[in-house]
Amino acid sequence: KGHLIIIDVSIVGKYRLDKAYKEKLEEYKDTSVLIKQEHGLDTMQVIPVIITIDGLIHKRTTTEINKAGIEVDWNKAIREVLYINQEMIIRYYSQKPKCIESGEKAARTRYRGVRSGSMQT
Repeated sequence: KGHLIIIDVSIVGKYRLDKAYKEKLEEYKDTSVLIKQEHGLDTMQVIPVIITIDGLIHKRTTTEINKAGIEVDWNKAIREVLYINQEMIIRYYSQKPKCIESGEKAARTRYRGVRSGSMQT
């Protein structure tokens, strides 16, 4: 028979670190029995790798990875997460939404209505 290790990676906000770790464990609770039976495994281990968007790693993630004998370059992993987040932020702010492009025109229209409306004194 054999042993299976599932490594499930999530990148979350810094206030969801513990919650995300617990959710990943819960997610595999029911399916682990089925997977073990289906593949004839002796054991199956789920290791949630939870990293925050600013590079924090859940303490149990590193403990479980080390116990499993898996070598990870955490510095490289964190750099990748930070790089991806930086790229997403740049992409988001480099797109000029239509409301900003025509913002000046919209503002003129809005204030023209106020000047000619019942708000004049």
